[in-house]
This record gives sequence, C-alpha cells and structure tokens, in this order.
Amino acid sequence: MSTRRALLALAASVVVGATAAASASAATVTLSGPTDLHACWIENVDGASGCGLALSGVSHYQEFRGLYRFDVAGNVPATATVTSATLRLPKLGLPGGTACGLNLWGIGQGADWLSTTPTWASPDGGTTSWNGGISTWLPSTVFLESGCDSTTALFDLTDLVQDWHSGALANYGFELFKPSAYAYGTTTASGAIQLVVNYTP
Repeated sequence: MSTRRALLALAASVVVGATAAASASAATVTLSGPTDLHACWIENVDGASGCGLALSGVSHYQEFRGLYRFDVAGNVPATATVTSATLRLPKLGLPGGTACGLNLWGIGQGADWLSTTPTWASPDGGTTSWNGGISTWLPSTVFLESGCDSTTALFDLTDLVQDWHSGALANYGFELFKPSAYAYGTTTASGAIQLVVNYTP
C-alpha cells in the first residue's frame, strides 16, 4: 500500500471512530409504567379523586384534572446533560377523548401530592390548600402538542425536564387540563404514556 493510501485509510478510520464515539455518547431512556410514573386525578364538584390513572376534561359540569410525575432522577444520571424530552400520549384515551389539542398546564408544582391520594382541595388530603392545583403551579404555562399522528400525540417537555434534572425546579410533576366537554384519560400501564428523554453522559 502506498503512503498516500495508508494516510487516507488512517484518516477514514479516525472519522469513523469519532462518529461511533459520538453516537455511543448519546443515550435515550423511555420512562413508562407504574415504576417510572405516578398519576392521579382530581375532580371539583364532589371531591372525587383517584390514582393509577389520570382524567382530564369537563363532563356534566365536573372538571377533571390529571396529575403526572415521572421519575427523571431515577432514570437519568445526575452528571448527564438532558438534550430533549418528549411526552408521548396515546391519541385516543379513556373514556374516548383525544389527546390532540390538549393543553399542558404547570411547570414546577409547588405542593407534594405524591405521598397520598390528592383531592381538589388539598394535595395531601390534609390542611394544605391548593384549589385544584392552580395556586401552586410555578409558573403557569401552556404547552400545545408538537405533533399528532394516527396513534400518538407528542409534547415537547425539554425545558421542564431540564429544570427537574438540574434541580432548578422540584419535580412534583405537571397537571394535564383539557378545556372541552369530554374527558380524556390515561393509565399508568406500561406503554400507555411515555416520557422519552435523550441525554449525553
């Protein structure tokens, strides 16, 4: 092999190696199922609530709000850098509403609703007041879906997940609110709702 060919081969191997190293340095984790997701719902008229699924919407003057919290810290290394995060909701949920057109309310929930079943009046079922969660969303922000195909609605939650991961905001999850005349629901079953996080170690 000539000197020129040897140098070209060496340069090519360096480029391939660098590309492989760059690809290997990126990672993706999909958070789904009851191990990674805590979900509850609250309702304003009679104080009904529950966990294991989340309902959002309005039905017969009853307003439902879904609460979701993904375990980002348990799945993304503390030293990593989050590059993107996408919420994937099944387009059609229970009891038959669609995720397309949903608004995601809430960055930085200021009350811990994770230790017990929350109610409309109180996140902990006690004396802490939150009026359906609205008074403790810091700040209150709306996200619209970034895409919706035949099966899945997508929401870009990169900024929110980056703040959770960095500690800029406590991870008390977010609220899903649907201002329409029918309810949309999702369960915590594996695959039913997903948070896909891309990061570099």
